[in-house]
Amino acid sequence: MPEQNAAPPTISEAVAEKIASAGPEIRKRVIDHLAEEKVAKLSNLVMKGYAALDDLEIQLRKLKPDNKTYAPDGSGALLQEGFSHGRMEERKKLQKRITKLTSALNQMLEHNNSKSLEEYFRGGDKPDKPADESEDGN
Repeated sequence: MPEQNAAPPTISEAVAEKIASAGPEIRKRVIDHLAEEKVAKLSNLVMKGYAALDDLEIQLRKLKPDNKTYAPDGSGALLQEGFSHGRMEERKKLQKRITKLTSALNQMLEHNNSKSLEEYFRGGDKPDKPADESEDGN
């Protein structure tokens, strides 16, 4: 007959028993943790994408026509305004970058494919640097 007044397990024994039976719980926690890290990373990437898209759209709105034609009668009336070739090229580049970024964001949000968005920020879409922002500061 088993002894009925058996001593309770020591704390070390109780901890060892709990750990031995915790395999499924540990697995679940690791899965949850890794999934949450990935979701946070992708969420930050999308937020970064929308911030970059806002910046590009602001840059595009700031590009104003640089060729203006005024009335020859001296009244100062603006007859026509348009973009120079250089300014049109700037607009085209910005519009192309906006399209590329929008497409990458759509791929991420609609198809859970972050490849295009990650490439965009890795340098697949480097903006032209103005001369005053050169690497060496000269």
